[in-house]
Amino acid sequence: MSYIPNLRQSQVYKIITSFNYPILEPFRRVQEKFFGQMMLDFSPVLAIMFLSLIKGLLLG
Repeated sequence: MSYIPNLRQSQVYKIITSFNYPILEPFRRVQEKFFGQMMLDFSPVLAIMFLSLIKGLLLG
């Protein structure tokens, strides 16, 4: 969404943000605590790894 700045005011952007913000925000805080302000946001990678770990524990 960052490649198309005008999309940030759209309803689609608001819906997507409302779903992923509660999941990504704790990982953003952890990233900021350990690495400070970075240009890259690794919180989606951390969230995917964590959710995969939880899935493996629950199903495996």
